Amino acid sequence: MINKYRWLKVIATIIVIIVGIILFFAVYNRIAISFEAKEITANGKLVEVGDYKIHVYAEGEKSDEPTLVFMSGSATVAPVYDFKILYSLLSDDYRIVVVEKLGYGYSDIVDTKRDVLSMVEETREALKLAGEEAPFVLLPHSMSGLEALYWAQNYPEEVKAVIGLDMAIPASMMR
Repeated sequence: MINKYRWLKVIATIIVIIVGIILFFAVYNRIAISFEAKEITANGKLVEVGDYKIHVYAEGEKSDEPTLVFMSGSATVAPVYDFKILYSLLSDDYRIVVVEKLGYGYSDIVDTKRDVLSMVEETREALKLAGEEAPFVLLPHSMSGLEALYWAQNYPEEVKAVIGLDMAIPASMMR
């Protein structure tokens, strides 16, 4: 009987030590994140759209050619980095812009309406505030294809072309 309690005591001690180690690293992680957060700086412009900041990254010279606007799909966590391989090949010949929607990349995380109309209007306003002028060639990825189509239909004077990067179309929503 005494041996049985001794083993329970050993097991309880091991569990307490493991929980203590986990708590230590959780607290350490929180502290480290708070220090690191101060060191993270956006590599583009943060423009205020409404009450929120949207990150707009631009590269390449302005010219008579339309500006290429990269539009991310859902779950593209850091569009400015995800699209870098492609836009770095184009920025010698074209002005490129990556707009990171609210909740993505360096843009503010928000709990607001996330419908196509809202996202298009936020993107248009962010481009305007960043000093980018139409006409644009939109390069939407995934679900932002719906935004690009809406934009092109409702503001045809702003959109020269849409080049889909594996983009969704309205029929994909009907399944």
